[in-house]
Amino acid sequence: MKKATIKIFSLIIALTMVFSTFFAGSIVSSAAVEPSTDVTAGNNIGLEKQGSAWVYYGSDKKIDRSYVGLAKNQYGWWYVKNGTIDFSYTGTAKNIYGTFYVTKGKLDTSFTGMAKDSSLGWIYLKKGKYDTSYTGMAKNQYGWWYIRNGKLDQTYVGLAKNQYGWWYLVNGAINKSYNSLARNDYGWWYIKNGTINKYNGTFTNNMGTWSVKNGKATITKKNFSSITNYEVDTKSVTTKIGSVIRAWRIQQTGLYIEIHRVKYGNQITQKFLHSQDSQVNIEKTITYQPYVNIAIMTVTDPTRMGIASAKSILGANTAYVEDMAKKNGAVIAINNEATTYSNDHTTVRNGQIEKSSTAVSKTKYLHIYRDGSWQFKAMDNANIGAEIKNGLYNTIRTQQTFMISGGKEVSTPRDQTENGIIYYNNRTLLGRISNTKTVFAVGEFMPISNIDKVMIAYGVTDAVLLNGGNCSSMYVKGVGNTTGAIGKSLKDLNKINVLETEFFGNNHMIGNNSQGYEMLGGACKEPDMIYFK
Repeated sequence: MKKATIKIFSLIIALTMVFSTFFAGSIVSSAAVEPSTDVTAGNNIGLEKQGSAWVYYGSDKKIDRSYVGLAKNQYGWWYVKNGTIDFSYTGTAKNIYGTFYVTKGKLDTSFTGMAKDSSLGWIYLKKGKYDTSYTGMAKNQYGWWYIRNGKLDQTYVGLAKNQYGWWYLVNGAINKSYNSLARNDYGWWYIKNGTINKYNGTFTNNMGTWSVKNGKATITKKNFSSITNYEVDTKSVTTKIGSVIRAWRIQQTGLYIEIHRVKYGNQITQKFLHSQDSQVNIEKTITYQPYVNIAIMTVTDPTRMGIASAKSILGANTAYVEDMAKKNGAVIAINNEATTYSNDHTTVRNGQIEKSSTAVSKTKYLHIYRDGSWQFKAMDNANIGAEIKNGLYNTIRTQQTFMISGGKEVSTPRDQTENGIIYYNNRTLLGRISNTKTVFAVGEFMPISNIDKVMIAYGVTDAVLLNGGNCSSMYVKGVGNTTGAIGKSLKDLNKINVLETEFFGNNHMIGNNSQGYEMLGGACKEPDMIYFK
């Protein structure tokens, strides 16, 4: 009996040793790889067992100490560095299937949340994998943030929801100091300390007077004809100069647009003359308040700003900005310079030659490059192909040289004069803050020098003057009738500014048509437009 017992125990010990040896070889080890194994051939590309360690073989079947990333064995995906699994690593890593989260060297499918990736920045992962379909709020050690398509969006401004309720965010983070109104897909809401508050009562802002019930706001008295799409409370934007009377905000992946209607400068009394504006048939002296509409576009890719001609889009020499923009799919657009297709230079549109010229021109043109940089120089028609290879993306023939250069106003001929008296018109300017930040400005009978001052206050370093007068127009996709125009050809336009003829019609300066009805103005046709999409 004792001998049998001894034999059984011996057998158990032997089996234990066998299994221990087997499992010890199966469990992934972090033991160092001997230098001599660098030339040892493996059977496969990827992780392979060598002694007690797992090592990574490259395509040449040799240990690849340069590879950093995920690799797979029969036990799962692992983080590899210096030719072997790095069990100390926690963070993101990549393989051919995407970006994943790793905990202590192993892909962690239990992880859901935010993590910082070396190339993507802060991203959102679900069950260990980078989730590009997710848009909403997420949390890291620094607080709650707004995620758009799986990435932290630090341009986002507005309401967003987490499990604790609706919050007001600025630059992608909760702003607990905000106390005013904000809009989401369900309407307008009263915000206090950065979150929806169940307030009951009345509230007044730039748009008018509101009745608030359980936090939801309904306007009872409007300061404008209508509150349009994308419109936001002016308390939610930063006033740089003068007064922001109205504001709009459009947010897309890689494109953030904020538009301010700015009241700046004193009222002006001007006699509107037929000799200066052919649409004026009844000359009048009017006292008015000048405005300028400032649109700031922030992009991740500067080539989202383009220029398109009526001919290339609609097959016509000229067209309305609205029609060109709709056909082109633009989010926002302004009129360009009317003489931009003159025969003395080659015209480049979105990296392609649209109109060639062999003329030798000394006139300087604005060159806009793929990286968003600007240069003001003479056209080199003979070497335009090389210019395009070097990044030239668009060219613009401007009315004058820079209005603003190096962040300072340039002294050049400006507003028109009539018998020595300055005569103001609507004006369109294109400005640049940085390679990824552009400004459209459309002034309404504002002195150009004042438009310059406003643009400089917004951080514009360089700006040029484009076509003006009744052609000055700022289109915004789906914004609606922001000016309350009632004219047949105006009421359905998606524009921000008051057109010149709209102003003339509102002040009864155009006269009647052949049927005896008062004319209320209309838009101007242009050869092309500048847009973002």
